[in-house]
Amino acid sequence: MRHLLGARVVWFAFAFLTATLLPVANLLPIGIVVAERCLYLPVFTVCLLTGAAIQRASEKRPRIAVALTSTLVVAGLLLSARVALRWRTPLIHWETTAADHPRSAGAHARFALLLLHEAAAAGARLDDPMLARAEQSIERASQINRRLPEAWQARGVLALMRGDCTTAAPALDRALALRPGDRETLSLRRKCP
Repeated sequence: MRHLLGARVVWFAFAFLTATLLPVANLLPIGIVVAERCLYLPVFTVCLLTGAAIQRASEKRPRIAVALTSTLVVAGLLLSARVALRWRTPLIHWETTAADHPRSAGAHARFALLLLHEAAAAGARLDDPMLARAEQSIERASQINRRLPEAWQARGVLALMRGDCTTAAPALDRALALRPGDRETLSLRRKCP
């Protein structure tokens, strides 16, 4: 790549990519799922570098440049379709995210909250497997990050679904202490005087 674009371009791209990717590289566990918004600048760098390489290649071998561009476009479309099909519902999105990122407390907590929402909408009984899965996800989220408001909120929701205000109230209070003023948590907390 250096011989095609020049050493200055390659070193600049490498430095820019490193600077934009390092904060979200999870070298030190950050406890959140790295969303696509965190990757805009690194992807921009890769796109610029790829575009520069294709432009330089098109000057010498236009057919190779067209073939390379076509291949990249088709690969991008296929990968986008894969993600869209894989994440067709929010529940599946968070289930696969928690599976793909087992050290993400946020993914486990959000998956638990969605499971609890689905269970409530379906009128689940106390022995419903969705509640057991939600409880496992809550425990995993809590093991990773004891200060995650979503995990405490999920713990409170599960306790409310079980009719256990003595467990729900402190869990929801903890969620509110970690995220003061959260409307959803406040609404849930009012269910346990």
